[in-house]
Amino acid sequence: MKNTLLLGTAALILATLPASADTIYACKDSSDRTVYSQNAGKHCQKTEIGKIGIYSNSPAQSSGQLSNTSTAPQEPPHPQGSQGTQEDQAKLKAAQQELDAAKKALAEGRQIRYGHERNYVRYQERIQKLEDAVQKAQNKLNGLNGASDGHSSARPPQY
Repeated sequence: MKNTLLLGTAALILATLPASADTIYACKDSSDRTVYSQNAGKHCQKTEIGKIGIYSNSPAQSSGQLSNTSTAPQEPPHPQGSQGTQEDQAKLKAAQQELDAAKKALAEGRQIRYGHERNYVRYQERIQKLEDAVQKAQNKLNGLNGASDGHSSARPPQY
């Protein structure tokens, strides 16, 4: 009898756990900002936001489309004549891969907002770092392209 009662109680507790974990409340704090919580408060309303932490493949596909619309060439131009060594081509290829990886990270970073980034400034700081990485990779690629084409690599800084 005790085993049946214990088993029934455990089943009842386990059945109610997922329902309470899916309830999310949108609350307004004293600064009139929206904060999400699992606990209901004074100025809270129940909201439906779907499963948290489960993402589909569709955003990754759209980020690939974003990188295809860039103005940067997809393949670095090959230097002509005896100036284009295999070492130069390897450096150009590595720089292009670095640029593509930075653009992909930026596109993915714009779509995801982490929990510690409730403050929009933190989100902007993270995105700014990703944008700086893309700019740095683009400048590196431009410098290698200029040097491999036989032009002087001394260029004025871009602001």
